[in-house]
Parts: sequence; structure tokens; C-alpha cells
Amino acid sequence: MIYTAGNNYYSEEERALIRGVLKDNHELLKVLRKTMIPKVDENTPGSLIDVYSSIPFARLSAEDAKILGTARNMLMDHLNIAINSLWSLANQEPKTKEEIEEARKKDSTK
Repeated sequence: MIYTAGNNYYSEEERALIRGVLKDNHELLKVLRKTMIPKVDENTPGSLIDVYSSIPFARLSAEDAKILGTARNMLMDHLNIAINSLWSLANQEPKTKEEIEEARKKDSTK
């Protein structure tokens, strides 16, 4: 599950930290993506080994490689969504308690 700014998963201190580190910091976002979501490139030595399982794809049967590839893609999607959620949270303007309460009232009347 990806936690967004819409729920209370992060404390105010954690939100402030995320804003302080990530707000408008495109270079750090690139480094996070490069580190957490490495690209598999058959022309780059060592990149055919999945960094999350340490199993060389070339040694697997076609079926096992497909299963591992699907699992890897799911993990990469999860990490990408998590990074995007942090980026989104970092770049949202903080809301006052009154603004949050007003938004809740508005949503509850739908």
C-alpha cells in the first residue's frame, strides 16, 4: 500500500522532513530513482543480474525468468509509486487544521 498525504500515515515532523529534503530537489529525485529502480541493460556488464534477487536471468528457465521478471516489475512499480508519493507530499503546500477540517466536511457531503 502506498501512503499519500491524504491520510495520517506520516507525522507532521516526518512531513516537514520530507518537505525539507525533497521539495523542488529534482537532482535528489533522479538519484533516488537511479538507486532504487536500476535499469536492466543487456549491454551493461552485471545488469542482467536482478539487484533485488541476485539471480542471473540467463541461468533461469524461460518460465522462471518470466515469473521473476513479473515480480521485479511489480516491485519497481511499487518503488516508483512510493517515490512519486514522497515527491508529491514534499511539494504540497502544508494545510492548516481548519483547511483540513473544511475539506473533510466537503467530502462527507457528497
